[in-house]
Parts: sequence; structure tokens; C-alpha cells
Amino acid sequence: MWPRNGQELPTAYAGIAHGSIGEYEVNVTIPANTPAGLSVPLALKQGGQLSNTVSVALQ
Repeated sequence: MWPRNGQELPTAYAGIAHGSIGEYEVNVTIPANTPAGLSVPLALKQGGQLSNTVSVALQ
């Protein structure tokens, strides 16, 4: 996953969400020096393929 500047983030967990069927969860740590914003773009990358980008709010 990448915040704003194309930086790759370490993945702490990626797999089936606890208690769910067919729902996947991805946990990453966003560095403390990442600038806050209401629309920070994030995307997943697996096997060289990028997902659609989503916007998240960081404060």
C-alpha cells in the first residue's frame, strides 16, 4: 500500500477477516511522518498488480 508519495508500507497482516466469509483484511503501519489529510490515496499491490485506489482520512 502507498500513502501519497508512492512509498511502500510494510504489511502486518493480510488474510481473511476474523469471523467473515470472503472478506479480506489488510493491516499496515502508516509512518508517523506521513502528512495528515482528508483524502490520502491508498492502493494494494499483489503479484505486481495494483488495486483500485481508495482515499482515506489521516489525522
